[in-house]
Amino acid sequence: MGTHFRHRDLEQLLFIYSHQEDLRLDAIYDNDPYYFFSEVQHIFNLATEELVDPSGLEAWCKLNLENCAATESEMWTKWAMIASAYDRYLKLLHSEGVLDFASIQSCALSLMQNNPQVLAGIRKRYQDIFIDEYQDTNAVQDRIISLLADDGERFTAVGDDDQSIYRFRGATVRNILTFKERFPKAKVIKLEQNFRSKKSIVQNSQHVIENNPARIPKALTSVRGIGSDVLVVYERNLTEEAKASVRLLKRLHNSGKIANYGDIALLFRSVEHHALPYITALLEANMPFNVTGDARFFKRAEISTLCDLFRYLNITGKGGDQRYLSNSLFAFHPESCKALEKTDKNLIEISAPEDLQSIGIMDSNDQQRLMDLADLKRQVQKGDHTSMLAVYYQLLQCTSCACRFEQNENQNSMSNLGLLSQPIAAWDEYGGTSDLKSFLKYLDMLKQGGVNQITVPPKDAIQIMSIHQGNTDKFRSSPAWDHGLAPEWLCRPSPADYRALIR
Repeated sequence: MGTHFRHRDLEQLLFIYSHQEDLRLDAIYDNDPYYFFSEVQHIFNLATEELVDPSGLEAWCKLNLENCAATESEMWTKWAMIASAYDRYLKLLHSEGVLDFASIQSCALSLMQNNPQVLAGIRKRYQDIFIDEYQDTNAVQDRIISLLADDGERFTAVGDDDQSIYRFRGATVRNILTFKERFPKAKVIKLEQNFRSKKSIVQNSQHVIENNPARIPKALTSVRGIGSDVLVVYERNLTEEAKASVRLLKRLHNSGKIANYGDIALLFRSVEHHALPYITALLEANMPFNVTGDARFFKRAEISTLCDLFRYLNITGKGGDQRYLSNSLFAFHPESCKALEKTDKNLIEISAPEDLQSIGIMDSNDQQRLMDLADLKRQVQKGDHTSMLAVYYQLLQCTSCACRFEQNENQNSMSNLGLLSQPIAAWDEYGGTSDLKSFLKYLDMLKQGGVNQITVPPKDAIQIMSIHQGNTDKFRSSPAWDHGLAPEWLCRPSPADYRALIR
């Protein structure tokens, strides 16, 4: 998200979070609700995508609970409760008349399996089937495709089993590895010429990936020539490695071997956790760069302040106004700021310009915005607000920050104000309450997860971003996986499974 809030994912997470009591999950998560409910969301989706019956998932978890070591009992007790919640979750979706993204696919499959006339009609409509990125299909999608393809006479699939490590939305390498078995008449054409990378990169990549037993053998070659050697920068620690890498990049740029900084990308497993030494080294070297995927959205000044203002609306009693109002987002007149710092008056009591003049706030624009804020606070505390999104828009009006960002052509801040509206709108639709305290807990949960901000990339800058990684979950960290107790439908490839290591 680069990656931002994806509406359907956020709405599903919120649906689970807001129905935690109905699902009987409220008593089993620790002090990291974002991680817990995200894991629950992932398990629910994986089970649906793999066509796992709720009773089967629950039985499997109970089997592990009965056979696990004493040290694993607490973990499997929790997972058994999550498995039980999956059945309640599906029933809750049905009762509320909604579908999550995975259920849309499973329902489509059910419709075709149980209604021959529907299947025949769809086959007639889509006589030729072409599937791209076949390695990204999951079990339910592959079942749908197989139904539509019938004998496969008019079915073409293009995919790369070597890319299946990403496991987007439950994608499984089994689909592409067993393709020839399921469609024996299929003609396999291997695309072994690489038009993107030069020989040195292709060869080194081949040396790694050829050790993966879960792949279709192929010999990749490059059509772009030999290219430069692959260099490995190795130092005593990450800080020294970052400095050495930056010095190398600067030397290559200054010598003309790298024409533009924009041709350089630094890829990390996690930008948020691993990129800081490189960012520091780039700053010290005065080299331009742009960061994508640092999950610092809620740490942006304007976003953090707006979240604090939501909290301010919830505060009752006197005192504390200065802490929330003395910030640059309001852009108050300097004299107004001084007056706010000195007064101990509760601004919720303000109802007229004279009240503000009495404490030294003379600027008419500042007076109006403070009165609007006081009115909004009274409204919210009485429960008279129509929605949290309406409250958000009123906060933007009270601060006038959106107008200033637009006047100053601050595209990053303007975009991120829009981004913040997405989880707020999701709360209004799926949160189940307009209570401000509940909404604040929801915001705190999102902060724990981290969200990537929107940025407008500067020209000719080094790009810092993450490499796509497959999702992980606590099931994989359990010894049960190593002991072969995990059912086939829940197995998820990991680097260890593939053994994609240089020997």
